[in-house]
Amino acid sequence: MKSLAAGPYSVPFEILGEPIVPGLTQVPLVLQGTFIQITNTASSGSAQIQLRYLPTVPFVLAPSGGKIKLAANLVNYDLRILDFTSYFQNTPAGPNIYLTVPANQTLIIGLQYVATGLALASQSVAITEAAGNRGFVQLTPSSGATFLVTATVRQFFVSQQGSPLVPIAAAAYSVPIGGGPVVTG
Repeated sequence: MKSLAAGPYSVPFEILGEPIVPGLTQVPLVLQGTFIQITNTASSGSAQIQLRYLPTVPFVLAPSGGKIKLAANLVNYDLRILDFTSYFQNTPAGPNIYLTVPANQTLIIGLQYVATGLALASQSVAITEAAGNRGFVQLTPSSGATFLVTATVRQFFVSQQGSPLVPIAAAAYSVPIGGGPVVTG
């Protein structure tokens, strides 16, 4: 097993896309992601922060069944949603993401598994594949920068019966920031 150096500022993550009991359509599908919110607290100018994902094993973009896939998105400070999945596709063993955050602005980066086969019950096929990973995201701000960082895990439970999949429950909880939540360079 690879050793993980958490660094001075780190966020633990765990992402999942799997049925509670593989192969059964009567049990919920669990989709879980980690979302990191980054706010530049400066009154003027922009600052950079590096997010280095340190997974325990390389990220799996999509298991062989094709009904679950990895998705990474950035919600920009102007509320545009940008697809960041290619960072994980190009470097599955440990992607580095550099973000520039304007003063008094907030970005949110999310990493999760999503269900792609939304009409599964009409196919009478249960999701049997599973994908997941865990590790740390190491945060490295540029020199002199100060960020307020918060992280949440969001879980979404859906029934595998019905077309499209029917939401059953959702949960969200905060994740501690090692050395934070005020992150300084």
